[in-house]
Amino acid sequence: MEQKDTWLIKICCVIAAFSLWLYIVTIGNNEVTRRVTVAVELTNIDSVTDKKLVILPEQQFTVALNVKGTPADIELGKEQFKVVADMSMYALSKGEIRIPVTVERQPVNVTVLDSGYYVKVMFDDLVQKSVPVKVSISGKAKEGFYAFPQTINPTEVIVSGAAKFVNAVTAVEAGKDINNYEEDINFNLPLKAVDADGKEVKNVSIDTNTVQVTIPVKRTKTVGINVKTKGNISNEFYLKSLVPQPEKVDIAGGNAINNITALDTEPVDLSTLSPNKNIVVKLIVPEGISLINSDGTVKVKANLEKVISKTYSLNIGIKNLNEVFTAALDIQKVSITVSGAESTINTIKEEDFSAFADLSGITSEGEYSLKINTIIPQGVTKISTNPQSVKVTLKKKEASAAGNSDAAASTNAPTNGGQ
Repeated sequence: MEQKDTWLIKICCVIAAFSLWLYIVTIGNNEVTRRVTVAVELTNIDSVTDKKLVILPEQQFTVALNVKGTPADIELGKEQFKVVADMSMYALSKGEIRIPVTVERQPVNVTVLDSGYYVKVMFDDLVQKSVPVKVSISGKAKEGFYAFPQTINPTEVIVSGAAKFVNAVTAVEAGKDINNYEEDINFNLPLKAVDADGKEVKNVSIDTNTVQVTIPVKRTKTVGINVKTKGNISNEFYLKSLVPQPEKVDIAGGNAINNITALDTEPVDLSTLSPNKNIVVKLIVPEGISLINSDGTVKVKANLEKVISKTYSLNIGIKNLNEVFTAALDIQKVSITVSGAESTINTIKEEDFSAFADLSGITSEGEYSLKINTIIPQGVTKISTNPQSVKVTLKKKEASAAGNSDAAASTNAPTNGGQ
């Protein structure tokens, strides 16, 4: 660089420095009037609450002050202003209120001009109301386990704040997504206020931040039902079966369910049964066991059949005849009357019965009046036999007829089954 250029730069610097000095002396140190916007601090806000009011959120509290001072002092002192609005000094009400402000601190060498400054503050009524707590739990228990209905605490909360927001709240909600769980669940969930559309309502206070949720989770098992009875069925009917509907129920519980195979019902009074009638009875549920998807009752259907009677004519046989005797009966047949379900009576035959005189222990000749014994099929009840006894005459066999003893006995005493 040539020496000529160096001198040119030096001359320019001197001119710039002189110009700055001249500005400071003639203008920079001179006082000017300007308008400065500063923040306003609200004090004694508790008095607003005492008056059942609340300051609406999202408001900017500022004031524009007319000040006098050098430009440098004003610019550098903006953060040194302290302007307050005392909420306890004035009558307040719902709506927009102009609150006078006080300048408590200002920068040195800066003067606040004028007076009567104020800030606009929007107030609303401070209200509260009780709303329900709604908890949404998604997911399901592990296979073989059952999650019982949840319990929550609290079930209601108090929401407070500006009427504008509180009036929009219909409930507070909490939710959690859980899945494949196999033990009791206990947790606290955060609450949020919502409107009728389920949208969150902010700027309100809830008197409790969380809700406690408890969900019992127990093992499950499917068991049968034992229908217990009392009393007697009417003589007009035969009880074929008592069928519970449903025939099985699901239960849940701890280790106690391992020993349970069926649940008993409260006793069904048989004397009250009639055809085509269903009876609702309660289930007896042991302590520590819970029913799943059941109201604790079952319907019991009674399958009844009409009872009828029928008389059968039977041949009288002989049992236990000493081989040295022949036996002769004064009658050959006996009538027996039985009763039972109509379907049973209609299927049995005379061959299903037997009637006989038992000669056990008789060792001498003579005439004997013996009871007529009968054997009847299962499922029927004997009403009567006629006659109830038979006269049996015993004679010793002749020696010449000893070889034909079996034939003689057969001729003189029909056995009809001979059992």
